[in-house]
Amino acid sequence: MAAPIGTTSPIAFLFPGQGGFDAAALRVAAARHPQVREVFGRIDRVTSEMFGRRLGDIVLDGPPREIGELLADESWVSQLAIYGSGLAAFEILISAGVAPAALLGHS
Repeated sequence: MAAPIGTTSPIAFLFPGQGGFDAAALRVAAARHPQVREVFGRIDRVTSEMFGRRLGDIVLDGPPREIGELLADESWVSQLAIYGSGLAAFEILISAGVAPAALLGHS
């Protein structure tokens, strides 16, 4: 039997790169967890100012766009979509009481 979260079993969060982006899963998470739209709202304030476009409009609203389509766009789109997805997952897990011992990034 596994130890309860946060007791004797250390937990690490791994933030994947491009291969970890899933547009459909992101939209499902956004429908279930307010943290997703909150994260992309913070990112949108920056992308609106810097690039004149809102990332949330690209990845959360309108027609779903997979990673290949994001990669064909300006480089900031895919990079911030991946970052935002990971940050949203992090915030969802933290709010659920999951406490990582380590954070790791890949790619």
